[in-house]
Amino acid sequence: RGEEKHLRGSEPFTDIGYFSLWINAKGRVSEPPARPKLTTAAGQPRIHLVITELTSPGFTHFCINGALPVRERIIADIVEYSRDFDGVQIDFEQVIPDDRENFLEFLSLIRERLPRDKLFSVAVPARRSVIPGDQYDYSAIGRIADRVIIMAYDQHWSTSKPGPVAGLNWCADVEKFASESIPAEKLIMGLP
Repeated sequence: RGEEKHLRGSEPFTDIGYFSLWINAKGRVSEPPARPKLTTAAGQPRIHLVITELTSPGFTHFCINGALPVRERIIADIVEYSRDFDGVQIDFEQVIPDDRENFLEFLSLIRERLPRDKLFSVAVPARRSVIPGDQYDYSAIGRIADRVIIMAYDQHWSTSKPGPVAGLNWCADVEKFASESIPAEKLIMGLP
């Protein structure tokens, strides 16, 4: 959001994730902006409303726990705000393993309540193998979502040991594992 001014119209974009709406301290999704009017070399791109929760595991638990009324408000807001967009992307990066079932149920309820013509995507961290009890279970999320976006970056970062952000061999391992768990037509690999 706010970067549209940099588009020349010659880009081959078919889809744009409009980043982002967030959840406030009262458990409501922030108000969406107006849908941007964009044209690219591919025509009118699909615009996906990105909903993020990047702050803390505790706040994420508060948002996705079905025992709390907040989750229903968040889902209702997401469905309501998606009206003028082609899809919704969930980017919750602070889910803990203990919240695995809450997260999968949260995703299922969003998909169930969104109109079928809306694309539903979920961003997940890069994995190269099965992690027992993984909150970002590729197979389970792949059954729920229309698209699964693998965030194939952060192999190394500013405070880690030195190395590439996303080395070629590492990316190949991420792709191989993801393609064994997620149908190819649903898989998108985000690269730095």
